[in-house]
Order: sequence, then C-alpha cells, then structure tokens
Amino acid sequence: MRLGLIVRMDNTGLGTQTWEAYRHLNPSKVMAIDYRMSRPGDQFPDRFDPSITTIIKGSPSPQEINVFLKGIDILFSCETFYSFYIISRARELGIKTIIQPNFEFSPWMKHPKIARPDCFGLPSKWHFDDFPEPKILLPVPIATDRFVPNDSGSARKFLHIVGTPAANDRNGTRDLITALLQVKSDIEVTITCQKPEYINGLLRGQTLPRNIRIKIDTTHYDNYWMIYRGQDVLLMPRRYGGLCLPVNEAIGSDMPVIMTDIDPNNKWLPKEWLVKSSFDFDFTRGDKETLQVYGVDPKALAEKIDKVAGDRDYYAKLKKQAQKLKIANSWEKLLPLYFETFNTIIKS
Repeated sequence: MRLGLIVRMDNTGLGTQTWEAYRHLNPSKVMAIDYRMSRPGDQFPDRFDPSITTIIKGSPSPQEINVFLKGIDILFSCETFYSFYIISRARELGIKTIIQPNFEFSPWMKHPKIARPDCFGLPSKWHFDDFPEPKILLPVPIATDRFVPNDSGSARKFLHIVGTPAANDRNGTRDLITALLQVKSDIEVTITCQKPEYINGLLRGQTLPRNIRIKIDTTHYDNYWMIYRGQDVLLMPRRYGGLCLPVNEAIGSDMPVIMTDIDPNNKWLPKEWLVKSSFDFDFTRGDKETLQVYGVDPKALAEKIDKVAGDRDYYAKLKKQAQKLKIANSWEKLLPLYFETFNTIIKS
C-alpha cells in the first residue's frame, strides 16, 4: 500500500493531528500545507522527511495535485483536502481518498453535489449518523510516547485549555469561571490561551475566592505535550464539538478530564468524569450544519472539582481510568485499524 498524506506544518490542532499521523502511518508521500496566508504562525517543515515531502503554500493548484497524486494508492487527510479537485482527480486516476472530518466544518451534508471522498473516517460518534456512507469510526489515537505521566497523589493543579477562542465559548471558559466562584478547595487553575485579553475580559468584575489561584499561560509551545507537565486534572466543560485533542493529550498524561455530560463525551468517557449539563441554544456555522450548544451546571461543576481535589482515593480511581483509556486509545492499539481501513478502501 502506497499512502499519501496531507499534513499541516504548524502548531494548530490540525498540525498536531497530522504530525502524529505522519509519525505513525509511514506514508510514501506527504503534502505539507504552509497555511500562513490564512492563519499566521510558525511553520515546522523539519518535522517531515524532505525526500517524500512536497511543501504547498495555501491551497494546492491542479498542477501540484496532479504531480503529487502520482505513485500512491490512497490519500488520507484530516478535516479538509484544501481542494475539492484533489478528490475528483484522484477518482479519475483510480486513487482512493479518505478524510477524518470534523462535523462543524464539513460541507458534504448540505452540499451533496460537491466531490465526496471514498470514505469518511469519523473521529468520534458525534453526529455519526448525519454523515453519508461509506463511513467508519476512526478515533484519533494518543501518541503515548510524547508524555511523561504525572505521579501526583492528589489533585491540586487544574488545567483549562482555551487555545484560540472558538465560537460561542466552545470550551466552556465562561461556565468554568462561574463555577470557580463556588469552589471551596485550595487549588491552582492554569488557563492557556493565545489571546489573553479574552480571559481578562471574562475575569473582569469577578472576585474569585482566595483559595483559587488563576494563572494565565500565553506561552506558544513548540511541543504540545509540554502543556500538561505538572498538571493533575483537565477542566474541559465543552459546550459542543466532537474530537477534542486536549482531552486525548490529557489522557496521555494520565490526567482525568472533567467534561460536560453530553454527546460524544458520554459515549466514551467514564461517568465519574462528567458533569450535569443542559441545552442552551442552536447556532449555524456559516453554510454548515446547525449545532446544539450546551451549558454545564456551575454548581455541579464546582462540586465535582471539590470532590476530585478533596478525596485522594477518588482522584486515584479517576487516574486509573485515564491510564486504561490511554492504552485503549494509543497508536499502538489503533494502528491496525487504520491500515485495515486503508486496505479495505483500496480493494473496494
């Protein structure tokens, strides 16, 4: 099997996701997208073998696509192919295509006439039934070799990742701050965000109790796994969304993750990690699908934080759950599923 892979060279979520796919899938050819024109940021071409890598600035041209497609049997990309022509041209050449999409950025349901890949490898069960066939559940694996597990016996350091703020406070930062007003335990909460004015705006006018120490981290980490060093628990009261790479990465560090009790979180995470949540409103992202937004119960979230911080045995139980999830969702465990999927698509 000769695998072609499309990657990003930056430190976005797509950059991380495709970098790890490159490390583990052993592709024959790599198309590395330099996306600085649309999203400024450092590029890391040295992550990829130059002898098999073609660097493309922005979206690939038809000529660049025709050259790249030579000599591969199947093409894999995450979220987007950066060109619908690459799908149709691959089909003309007998080359199969598979995408690992995110529902909120997928145009295929509302625009059925656009070129469609040969298979959707869905990273979670969120809106699984809404995608057209053929499709398969293809979770994003955890690169367990990247992480140094935290051996803390108690939960005192909590982490919340905002990154670049998404629409409608996707990661639930506002709900978290409301909950922290009610937390009684002595804890430190690190909030990572590339736009500190966003966090400062949410904190403005709030008087947090003295037992809560907030640290705002705006560091641009070259290596994503460093974010989790020395942290005990990830707080991610997400309001909507399927794949959440910080959850995978926290689990890779043996960290429990406190999340909203909504789909798809409650389809794969332990019930002890989940907090009561309720529907808030619908919103439509551009010309894509309508999404349901949920909000966490701040009181319930505060009680969960206090439970984890105040009960060492309970925290130990949650850490063991994280360790089991790490093994079950590791690249070592899921790599055969990827190769089996690719080979089945090629033969179809």
